[in-house]
Amino acid sequence: MNELEKQEELLDKMNKAKNKIQNRITTLKKDSNVKRYLKLENDLEEINQDYDDLKYQYTLKKCECCNHLFAVSGIEEDYYEGRTYYEYGCLKCGIDTHLYELSDIDGFKPYIEYMKNNHLTPKNNTGLYYKNFNEFLDARELYLELKEKNKAASDKEIIKMLKMNKEKKR
Repeated sequence: MNELEKQEELLDKMNKAKNKIQNRITTLKKDSNVKRYLKLENDLEEINQDYDDLKYQYTLKKCECCNHLFAVSGIEEDYYEGRTYYEYGCLKCGIDTHLYELSDIDGFKPYIEYMKNNHLTPKNNTGLYYKNFNEFLDARELYLELKEKNKAASDKEIIKMLKMNKEKKR
């Protein structure tokens, strides 16, 4: 048997297996439980898309309405030129200048759209400095927890709590 005949035989076997599976799927689709399952999957896919669209719009609106509390979310030092560069992030809404570099990550797209469409001149209005983005993200989580536990507390009071927490870690 030559190489071409071997491939023809293999193609024939695979085609038979493929047809067998397709027939099983067709039979299963007639089952009422499978029909219900497929309908639920379709419904879930639709609601997931609607949810993602609404969450995107919500995130944009949250950024637009935010009275930003910026902290330094990263420090990069250029020893060659003797310069220090700062990244800034908002503890309240989550925008961060680091995100310009992460434009391909779906979860960050509304933040990036907001920053591109709005003139931002972030400044460290909290007095908080974090060495890197992950440290800032941890601080933001703590900010949100403290705000949830202390609903009556002002932003200034929450910032004081964050500063005390940072001092304890030193």
